[in-house]
Amino acid sequence: MLRLVRESRGGTQQYAARALGAFGDTADPDFWSADAFRRKLAVAPPGLIGVGTARYDDVPVVVEVVSQPPVDEPQGWDQVVEASLELPSGKLAIDGCLSYEPTTSPHIELAPGTYRVRVYYAGQNTVDEDWYRVVLWPQSPYEPPRILRQQESSPLTHPG
Repeated sequence: MLRLVRESRGGTQQYAARALGAFGDTADPDFWSADAFRRKLAVAPPGLIGVGTARYDDVPVVVEVVSQPPVDEPQGWDQVVEASLELPSGKLAIDGCLSYEPTTSPHIELAPGTYRVRVYYAGQNTVDEDWYRVVLWPQSPYEPPRILRQQESSPLTHPG
């Protein structure tokens, strides 16, 4: 599960707790498909993204909301993937797959719409030093996930 370390929006920082997710069904048997395990990013369109982490515990994540796609290069990161996410309510739920509670899980308030979400993975081959950077920006229309940089070997394997 991801633990939100810092949310950055327009130069301000806010602290919150727990993980990244959005509204949807993580119990769907196709959610963590073989493709999702390979990407380390599960998608249940239009409103749920799951981030595969290197360990099953709270992990640090920095969430940034920007107006345009990042121009940084994926080199220097273990893996970089992105997917679209529709937020008709403008609320992005922050929580783990199994601990989401609509009334108590932390949320980030955004303008309603479709966003592109880019996830940067670091420390994937370490013990308890993995961390994640998640960048969101408005983007329409909805597009399928894509891998920008992939780690050669992954500690995650598909159970099937």
